Amino acid sequence: MNLNISQKTQNDLTDVFQPEKAERPEVPKYLQNIEAEQKEEIRERKNRKKARPLNLSEVDKQFKARQQKLKQRDAEHQKKLKDRQLQQERSHKEFLSSLPKTKHAEEVRKEAAATVKADNKLRKELLNNLRKTSPRSVNSRSKSPAGHSNFNLSEEIMLGNNGRSPPGSPNGLYSEEYE
Repeated sequence: MNLNISQKTQNDLTDVFQPEKAERPEVPKYLQNIEAEQKEEIRERKNRKKARPLNLSEVDKQFKARQQKLKQRDAEHQKKLKDRQLQQERSHKEFLSSLPKTKHAEEVRKEAAATVKADNKLRKELLNNLRKTSPRSVNSRSKSPAGHSNFNLSEEIMLGNNGRSPPGSPNGLYSEEYE
């Protein structure tokens, strides 16, 4: 009897500590997945909606309607932008006119306007004088753009300096010393 109990406990212990054998399917899982994907793909192909032929005149009408809407929206947008800009200009002018005017600010504004007018007049006179005289041509080859025969350096300098003569040039005309 004692032997029977020990044998029974021995069998129970082997059942507990001995791992159970895992059941394996006949077809591996990855092959089952591949087959399922193929079946799903075939089913989707069969149930796919057929493409109907295009009606070109209808497609053309739709395209033109969309294009017309876009043009209209763009025109409205441009109009709104212009209106907004004009409104901002008006409000800014109103703001500036509401500011108190001082004698000093008025004098500065008049002086600035006078200098701009004088500079413009001087620039026009210098350009007219330069255009009357023949442009200076350079025959030597140079890497600078001033070396090209069709480049008038003095006119470019005059335009770049707000009509003022370059340093070292007498009476606002180009001098050979300036090179």
